[in-house]
Amino acid sequence: MKTVAIKNIGEYIINRDDFHTVPRTIENYGNNRRIKENASSMFTRTHHENVDSGASLYIVYSYGYHFPIVMYDYTCERWYMNMDKNSPSTNKHRTLIQQSFAKHYMSAIASDTEEMSGIDNHGSTAHWVMHKAS
Repeated sequence: MKTVAIKNIGEYIINRDDFHTVPRTIENYGNNRRIKENASSMFTRTHHENVDSGASLYIVYSYGYHFPIVMYDYTCERWYMNMDKNSPSTNKHRTLIQQSFAKHYMSAIASDTEEMSGIDNHGSTAHWVMHKAS
């Protein structure tokens, strides 16, 4: 996986390339105590539904798997952008992604963490919709 600067994430996302940003010390407040850890503020994961179907989701996370910020579903050829309010740094990430999308005349469906996590957990938009309908 390639290490990239935050300012360059747009091109990697547009091309659906795997990357992570330069690791840095991040303060995490878990169990009412402050923990300092080295982590990347953004990273990608390609989710495979199964070996035969190939990649079904390309997901970019901001500060952990709990916050997918942008996602591409190969099965329906759609981009999703998480519009939930978050930290100033995550909002900066979203702005950089939106600027890159605009530069390439691309669009994304406005979504939220719950919807994107559901798609992620079920492997595709279609499987998530079928799960919600049942």
